Amino acid sequence: MKKYIMLLCLLAQPLLAGDLIFKAGFENRGLVSGVVNGLTAPGLSLSLSYGPNLAFLTVDENGPFTFFGEVTFGTTWTVAINSQPAGQSCSLQGNSGVMAPGGANTLIVDCGDGSNNWDEMNWNQGNWQ
Repeated sequence: MKKYIMLLCLLAQPLLAGDLIFKAGFENRGLVSGVVNGLTAPGLSLSLSYGPNLAFLTVDENGPFTFFGEVTFGTTWTVAINSQPAGQSCSLQGNSGVMAPGGANTLIVDCGDGSNNWDEMNWNQGNWQ
């Protein structure tokens, strides 16, 4: 009988958004993913920074990859290279943004043989003045 009275009291009052109970972990979140091209050696290590969090990922072959850290919508994220593969040099494109619904699949990692092509060198990096 007490169950029915309580149920009637709950149904008789309108529910407001503030009355709902949310369980932690069900926030709107997305994943950061991308693709690696030209990788011929193991040892590529990437890091994902989002808010106060940091996630690491080691990639040993070409193709798609996904970080396991879930980024809350509206949070700024950035990916950096922690270590280069042996004998190769990799660069990043689309390596930062603000998390939106659907996740972020803009990251491209291009790896080469590590030799410098002086015509393509970015002279603004590395204090070349």
